[in-house]
Amino acid sequence: MILITGASGFIGSHLAEELTKRKEKVRVLVRNLNEIGYIHDFSKEIRNKIEIVEGDLLDKTSLIKALKGTNKVFHLAAISRPMNIPKQKYFDVNLYGTRNLLEACKKQKIKKIIHVSSMSVFGFSRDRNSLTENSSKLPVSYYGESKKQGEELAIDFCKKNKIKLIVVRPPMVFGPRDSQFLRLFKLIDTGFFPLLKKGQAKLEFCYVKNLVNGILLADKYGKNLESYNISDGETYTIKEVFGKIAEAENKKLFPISIPVWSVKASGLIIEKVFLIFKKKAPFNSGTAEWMSKDNVIDISKAKKKLKYKRLIPLEEGIKETVEWYKARRLL
Repeated sequence: MILITGASGFIGSHLAEELTKRKEKVRVLVRNLNEIGYIHDFSKEIRNKIEIVEGDLLDKTSLIKALKGTNKVFHLAAISRPMNIPKQKYFDVNLYGTRNLLEACKKQKIKKIIHVSSMSVFGFSRDRNSLTENSSKLPVSYYGESKKQGEELAIDFCKKNKIKLIVVRPPMVFGPRDSQFLRLFKLIDTGFFPLLKKGQAKLEFCYVKNLVNGILLADKYGKNLESYNISDGETYTIKEVFGKIAEAENKKLFPISIPVWSVKASGLIIEKVFLIFKKKAPFNSGTAEWMSKDNVIDISKAKKKLKYKRLIPLEEGIKETVEWYKARRLL
């Protein structure tokens, strides 16, 4: 039996679906049995094959109960991206919640954990070099720092307690069920979009189905206490990506070049205003960072050691995402 944390969310739901299709026995952890998130998206056939249990990363007793009878954990539950929340919240969930899970795994004698971290632990590419598994970890956000500390804790804990651990680090992930990039798709759908540095910043995305394939390959071939960067394996400029999204939406894009400093300044103001009203800002100062700085990833280790390769190209992934948004009248 496999337990998946975060299975009601974006990436976790795709992983739970795929594992079930592969005839694995899957148990998913949700915080509230009445709020099962994207599990509602599953077909009746798949939904009937998974076991749903209630538990919370902040409640170790509930985790011990949820782990009973399992031998492997895919750990995806987290605050999964930078948000307008207090700093401590990132560490409560991504660090201390992970610690609770690890201690519960020890108690229940779990044999293996696949820990999904983030490329945010490294910050941005530096000196035009691609980020490898051995790059210096210099996160630029509370989110990145909390994920860094969470994975380091997992490595130390599993090494000490002889639990097999594999770490997977994706970059920005998009696809059906994603709400983060929905805002980007909506803005491009208007035909107008601000570009920083003329849209020439380099970055990589990972389509969710490619990531799920990478996670499963890491489970199959990954070496104990090793980490693997996973992306689609292609480097694009922001302008290229936005153009592909506009094409999938049948829109003509009219990009507007604006200075980086102006977006950072307005982002800081918008962050503070929306935080006062406890609302999610449409963009923040971090938006200017990823739109203006290179973020290039080296996945040669995953290709060599895990036999990983991209299954679905960017254009096809974007098309599937747009179709999913439109089918639900989100776009």
